[in-house]
Amino acid sequence: MGGRSKEEVKERVVNGEKQEERTGESNMQILLKESL
Repeated sequence: MGGRSKEEVKERVVNGEKQEERTGESNMQILLKESL
């Protein structure tokens, strides 16, 4: 939808990484979802 700024997306990814540090696939999925 593109309603969020890149900084906000980065913060989301960082927060998610801190909360649950997985293999990084989750981060890729989040980025892909945000891109769509």
